[in-house]
Amino acid sequence: MVTMLDGPRLLPQNGAAPEALVVMLHGFGADGDDLIGLAPSFQDILPKAAIVAPHAPDPVPGYPQGRQWFDLKTLSSDEIALGARLAAPNVQAFLEAEGRKYNLPLSKMVLLGFSQGCMMALHVGLRLPQPVAGIIGLSGLLPDPKALKTEIKTHPPVFLAHGLVDDVVPADMTLLSATVLADAGCCPQYRLVPNLPHGIDPETATFAARFAADALSGRCAGQVPPEPVRNPVSS
Repeated sequence: MVTMLDGPRLLPQNGAAPEALVVMLHGFGADGDDLIGLAPSFQDILPKAAIVAPHAPDPVPGYPQGRQWFDLKTLSSDEIALGARLAAPNVQAFLEAEGRKYNLPLSKMVLLGFSQGCMMALHVGLRLPQPVAGIIGLSGLLPDPKALKTEIKTHPPVFLAHGLVDDVVPADMTLLSATVLADAGCCPQYRLVPNLPHGIDPETATFAARFAADALSGRCAGQVPPEPVRNPVSS
């Protein structure tokens, strides 16, 4: 059964109907109120976009305000693959509902995820019937990499970023994800951040917002080889 999601949202600053939508999927044990804190970085660059950060459907035992997209006890590939598949209909239904709400197609949406939300963004975003404008995956990994090549339906631009001292999800997971995505035809850009633990630094948030703007404008349509880059998006 699909759970209808909602969470904090910000509309365009000029009060007009949004011309684009950035959907932010939070990490394990957090909620949408946590990730919506990235919104100012995006509003400065995308003033005509709406930004929404839905709360994941399931509570996390022991976390008073914590939510989860799926139960996560380990980082085993089988557990993540199954969990992402079970949670995917909730995220897809949310995207469809937001599209109806704002009269926006998937091509005017950017899907961003942090940690477990990154897992969901990558899993769902590459299997939608039409491509989203772009996918931003922060401090996460690609679920079920063995299945991607046969299941991928679209090839939107992808930007990945990861802290090199992340002790929750190792940065090697982003390198592996980039390799698998490239093999499936996506050729993502990625950024590795020295001395950053499991989190999002301000510079990466700005890069992500610029990537979103480029993706929505079509400037990311040309794929680039997956390699560490200092500035993977245009100014």
